[in-house]
Amino acid sequence: DQAGAVFDLVLVGEQFRTAPAVFAESWPSLQPHFIHAGFVPDRSEYLALVKRCDIVVSTAIQENFGIAVAEAILAGCQPLLPNRLAYPELIPEEFHDSCLYSSDAVLYDRLQYLIDGTGRMNSTRLTELREATESRFGAEHIVQRIDEELGSVVRRVRS
Repeated sequence: DQAGAVFDLVLVGEQFRTAPAVFAESWPSLQPHFIHAGFVPDRSEYLALVKRCDIVVSTAIQENFGIAVAEAILAGCQPLLPNRLAYPELIPEEFHDSCLYSSDAVLYDRLQYLIDGTGRMNSTRLTELREATESRFGAEHIVQRIDEELGSVVRRVRS
């Protein structure tokens, strides 16, 4: 906002008792930009909010898988994620330069470029990322792999 960027924010998730100081410091200037802030108990409402977004950002210091990021990518968002935790495994290596950041300073700079449009992946590249994510983590593909594995187990048990 101080850089003159025009943007809306969706902050989805539970609010915990303790939060990083940066949230308290930046809340007053960011608050007018929020479309939503907080937990969304209804899954369809959650997905509708995610589909309205262009960019998904994580500053997580703890993450087990990154399911929310995968869902955002499947909804068409370009990710901007720390180069740690589960994210380097979630994002295919050919997208690391576009999607992962190494420090808060890099996050800030890259986010500015994404907001003003100059750092955005073109639609072909974004589609490639979405398709790669879908083929690895999409429900249709996961269910098919589970079915195949269960079929294999049943065949082994019967023989």
